Amino acid sequence: MLPRLAPGKYYLTASAPGTYGASICVEVPKKQLKPVSSFSLALQTPLNMLVPWLLTEAEKEAPTENIREFKGVVLDQSGGGVSGMIVQILPRGVREDARSIKTITDPNGQFAVHLADGIYTALFVFPEFHSEIVTFEITQTGTAKDLQVLLKIAATT
Repeated sequence: MLPRLAPGKYYLTASAPGTYGASICVEVPKKQLKPVSSFSLALQTPLNMLVPWLLTEAEKEAPTENIREFKGVVLDQSGGGVSGMIVQILPRGVREDARSIKTITDPNGQFAVHLADGIYTALFVFPEFHSEIVTFEITQTGTAKDLQVLLKIAATT
């Protein structure tokens, strides 16, 4: 339970043992519309601890896409493009950040990176959204299509 807050913007953070944590931005207006507001934070493992596990799990599966080139669009649940998202691409078996390839989505959520033939895992991570992982294979005989990555809004109440 928080004490009554003065009008303004606040960044609230919660943490628990085991390096779990969550945060939320809250704005308290000058004119109170409701006497009480309620919210909860879902504690999650920090991304830097989660990525190695996600990569290990992704590599247990066969590629979900067989494509000629790595290009497509990142969309939110309303169908809008997610702008400014960093997409990290790692060749299968690579864990070092220095060997990863990164690109940023354009204002429409589109991305494109030229990759050599091989199997890759792409991490799509953006604040306030659930992370998505796509394991894909680049081959000259792959499908000529754009990937569509749909990000779901992370749970908040």
